[in-house]
Amino acid sequence: MNITLTKDGGKLTGNEWDALRSAVMSEIERIVTGLEEKFGPRDGTYPSITVNFNSGQRIDTVVDETRKTISINLPAYEMHNDENSLYQRRLNLCHELTHTITPCGDPNKATFLDEGLATVFSEEYTGAKSGAHGKYREARDLVLKLLELDNEVIRKLRVKYPDRKISEYTLQDVLGELSPSSSATDIVQKLLKPFNATQ
Repeated sequence: MNITLTKDGGKLTGNEWDALRSAVMSEIERIVTGLEEKFGPRDGTYPSITVNFNSGQRIDTVVDETRKTISINLPAYEMHNDENSLYQRRLNLCHELTHTITPCGDPNKATFLDEGLATVFSEEYTGAKSGAHGKYREARDLVLKLLELDNEVIRKLRVKYPDRKISEYTLQDVLGELSPSSSATDIVQKLLKPFNATQ
């Protein structure tokens, strides 16, 4: 995996930037290792990840499925080394890197399962609550319920459907890995809803 850091905001000296690059690249490698242990290997057809620190408040992941590139955008204040900046950077890297396990170029296809997995993993990795609210909290809580039913369900699905994105799983796919119950059906139906749909 190739990692590149860029910035269009924030002021760092050459030595400070080199130190940041080293720290972030090491952090990404540790996070990806944790992700793959929990959910299986990330999509190897995307060999490179660019992390850009922007001058605004943008936090997202942009996937180009044609060029096979992934760009993660983080706000420039996360370049600093104070406790809050380090925590936010780690939390946001965890969340956004989870989306690189099975990258999707259309954010409108993201499901509650996608966002819930990202929120759960970021909280587990950092050992702290993310402050998730609204739909993110709902997605997180649903994923926690799913993992209570089978903590290995995502890994099993990734093995069974290696060419399928997490956002493409169907009700039959997921329920096929769980013991039948009305509660499981209800949880999975909610998790497969589009996350960004107008409510």
